[in-house]
Amino acid sequence: AKIREITPNSEIIWVGPPPPATDGTIYNKDGSLLASRKSKNETLKKYITDKVNLFVNSYEIGSFGDGYSCEQTCDGVHMPGDHAKSLFRYFLNKSNYNAI
Repeated sequence: AKIREITPNSEIIWVGPPPPATDGTIYNKDGSLLASRKSKNETLKKYITDKVNLFVNSYEIGSFGDGYSCEQTCDGVHMPGDHAKSLFRYFLNKSNYNAI
């Protein structure tokens, strides 16, 4: 509400937490994090969608819904550079907004 008070024409894009790596070195070793983060995205989508211009559920973008492999070079939660860049390129392309 504060953002709209200060700049009523702002476009607000909320990005839910992305899926974890399937082979993280610290997190998601048992695979349970994939389902819990997906559930959080669904909850956020339910309550935030009408308050923002766009809610991006990264689980609904391409192959990210099944997680990704970082070849055991990441902790499993913090998305490595190449994967993050790929995901954000998708977000920045306005033609994809209707697909989300």
